[in-house]
Amino acid sequence: QEVTALREQGLDMAAEIEARLDHPDDDLSHATDAEVVVALHAMADRAEVAADGWRAGRVCLHGAKVGIVGAVNAGKSSLFNRLVSHDRALVSDRPGTTRDVVEHTVVVDGLSITFLDTAGERETADELETAGIALGRVLTDDVDLLLVVRPLHQRCDDATEALVERIRSAPRLVVGTHLDRCDGSPHEVDHAVSNTTGAGIEDLVAAIRSAVGAHEPSGASVVLMSQRQHALFMEVGIGFRKAATALASDVGPAVAAEEVVRALERLGEL
Repeated sequence: QEVTALREQGLDMAAEIEARLDHPDDDLSHATDAEVVVALHAMADRAEVAADGWRAGRVCLHGAKVGIVGAVNAGKSSLFNRLVSHDRALVSDRPGTTRDVVEHTVVVDGLSITFLDTAGERETADELETAGIALGRVLTDDVDLLLVVRPLHQRCDDATEALVERIRSAPRLVVGTHLDRCDGSPHEVDHAVSNTTGAGIEDLVAAIRSAVGAHEPSGASVVLMSQRQHALFMEVGIGFRKAATALASDVGPAVAAEEVVRALERLGEL
């Protein structure tokens, strides 16, 4: 239904634009250039919203991956154990305890989530720990969400600041640990938890489930089930957007018509 609706609108826009090409001296169109441009942009918006349905579809099909990152002794492994409800990761006051990436999958309200506990970020001469840090960075490059862990009872150290800067463009939640040792209201974190008492864990889990896209994106009427469908809807949006830009500029209706036809071809593939 979504593809058919976009295709019918696209055919109407193609007819409007081609009327300008075939009969330049006659006013055979039913809409002004400005109205066609607005309609093309609206169609591009609709295609892009549909493309956003891929994230929800992928998460529903394959589950989500959530990486837990932060400096050494920030409370990552304790948080990991809380989130998976098992003691799967070693917890120690000794820096560098976690050297490998520990994974565990749990089901939260019907959604499969794999949590990855990574080695703490710091400068170290230990080759094994350095390799563990590097492995954690590689594996968390492909996650759906990062939990950046920092202890609330300590100031933000250089390693944490460097980490936040490095992943600035990635989807993330900053999680403050040691809430039970914090005086006053926690600042500069998205969620505050206590790994000891469990305070804040339930709210954090709900936020994680929401952040990984386990729901239809706002305004979406479809949930896509393949990367190819996502790519095609994106190309449809790009085509309609380029057509609007061409018609509104000196490029003219010829290029606009070509872009609309290209978008219609992508809809045909869908």
